[in-house]
Amino acid sequence: MKIASVAGARPNFIKCAPVSREIRKVHDEVLIREPSKNHGLGM
Repeated sequence: MKIASVAGARPNFIKCAPVSREIRKVHDEVLIREPSKNHGLGM
């Protein structure tokens, strides 16, 4: 199964790390970074 994880700023990546590690032991995971409001498409 493929699982997509979406995280925003750096603190969210840190919080997701333990869960992500366990997911990758069993499934394929794609990590999607959501750009912050200062780095959106309008810049």
